[in-house]
Amino acid sequence: MNTAELLDQFVTEARECLEAIGERLLEVERDPTDSALLNDLFRLVHTLKGNCGLFEFQALERVVHAGEDLLDRVRHGQLTYGPELADALLDAMDYSSELIDRIERDQRLEAADGRSDALAAALRALLPQAQHAAPQAAAEQAPGAGAAAPQDSPADGAPGWLGRIPAALLAAHGGATALRYEPEPECFFKGEDPWRLALTAPGLLHVD
Repeated sequence: MNTAELLDQFVTEARECLEAIGERLLEVERDPTDSALLNDLFRLVHTLKGNCGLFEFQALERVVHAGEDLLDRVRHGQLTYGPELADALLDAMDYSSELIDRIERDQRLEAADGRSDALAAALRALLPQAQHAAPQAAAEQAPGAGAAAPQDSPADGAPGWLGRIPAALLAAHGGATALRYEPEPECFFKGEDPWRLALTAPGLLHVD
């Protein structure tokens, strides 16, 4: 199967996914306590996100990934499904449908997209405060400029692994945020690539 055929298949499957997501969103709105519906909705959004990664459609993946993270918190009881959340998800999926049309028309998609960024930010703004920084990562404030935290005695309660960040980098970017990302054991079976996710983090300065 050549690239054009793969792209056609992606567009077809993405539209089917978005249609099913739209139906599930309406059903969940009627019964937000139905765990089976929530799990099915999450699965559909997760599948769409995974397919986006195959073609590096970053503007689309950005929105869908934010929706996936939001739904993951809802299905685990960490967030309540309500009208504001439902509207944000509907807006995001409607725009995702527009991006699919653009992909079919142009056979490509620009990585930078202001509307995509805004919708992803709106979704992530609904996450619990500790989850805003990045998907599946806990944000830690790096030590102040000028010195790295020693491995055995972290400064200001910072974790020891921050000591592996070069001191010169910390001096130049003292206000940066350090993230520790631990992939799920079954991530590859879900079509995820942890290394690619790490390398595509916005504003990446250093990877260990």
